Amino acid sequence: MDDTRYAVTDDGVHLAYQVTGEGPVDLVMVPGFISHVELRWREPALARFLRYLGTFSRVIGFDKRGMGLSDRDPGDVTPSLAQRVADIRTVMDAAGSRRAALFAWSEGGATAIRFAITHADRAAALILVGTTPRFSSAPDFPEGIPRDLLEMAVDVWQEEWGRGVSLPLYAPSAVDDPRFAAWWAAYQRHSASPGAVANSLMMHFDVDVRPDLANLRVPTLIIHQTDDMVIPVTCARYAAAHVPGCAFRELPGSDHMYWLGDQRETIDSIRHFLGESVAGHALKLRRRRPSVGWESLTPMELEVARAVGDGLTTRQIAERLFVSPRTVQSHITNVLRKLDAKKRSAIAAEAARRYPPA
Repeated sequence: MDDTRYAVTDDGVHLAYQVTGEGPVDLVMVPGFISHVELRWREPALARFLRYLGTFSRVIGFDKRGMGLSDRDPGDVTPSLAQRVADIRTVMDAAGSRRAALFAWSEGGATAIRFAITHADRAAALILVGTTPRFSSAPDFPEGIPRDLLEMAVDVWQEEWGRGVSLPLYAPSAVDDPRFAAWWAAYQRHSASPGAVANSLMMHFDVDVRPDLANLRVPTLIIHQTDDMVIPVTCARYAAAHVPGCAFRELPGSDHMYWLGDQRETIDSIRHFLGESVAGHALKLRRRRPSVGWESLTPMELEVARAVGDGLTTRQIAERLFVSPRTVQSHITNVLRKLDAKKRSAIAAEAARRYPPA
């Protein structure tokens, strides 16, 4: 993981960002309603997803102004959509990215769409996951969420913020996992205050980028789980029907968090989309992975090797990566063979050398 750095906006706000991966395509991660560029790595499934992305793209992640490690506004003013859009450009400039694909989740969807309209020369493609062009329903948009329901949810979130509120909605598949629940609660506390979250969400209830959809001229991929508990799939279907030439992948599942569910299906969809629309054959013709040595390890094998380096047992690694102990042992066997090593201690030593503690 790269160090956290700061980009400075025209009005003097410091935006925390990180750059990871080394693929031929720049990929800007436009956050959802909260973010924290460092704590995201403490959720194993999310860290694994980001590392997968980094095998074929240069991933640029950042915290929105007022969130995570970025500056809070001294005037306690909720950032506007225009500021959010400008902040993407600021982060791209700081990261040395002239043109990038945008991966937007949840609340970040409208921001990414507007960026692609107003900065068409900087947007190479759009990947919209679990998002919508408008949150609240309207007479001409019954696909949205009733406003009274949204306002009631905000009231509940303010009261319960920092204790893992809405986990059954955002991640029903992980609701019985105490480790995940503890991470989600901490992620909320460190990402934003209850008031900041409430104000940001209320502002976005009135954002409507539906008129932008027909004017999008960048390749667009929309991914949505059929039974998403936060944003109805009907919102994604609406967007897909109004974006010219849009690719639409509706996947089974009910999680709103994009890294839960079938990661391989999501990652493969993104890799194929970027290969076809942005990088041409760059993703397809990348150097083949060698058969031996550290560079020969697959993303999952790297995860296992790092966990061995952290001193975890096979069972602990299985719990961290949501796989069986037998699967972990199989990966360890593969790592030992590829590194021409005899013992786990050799894996641990190499992992410690490559990934020293911060």
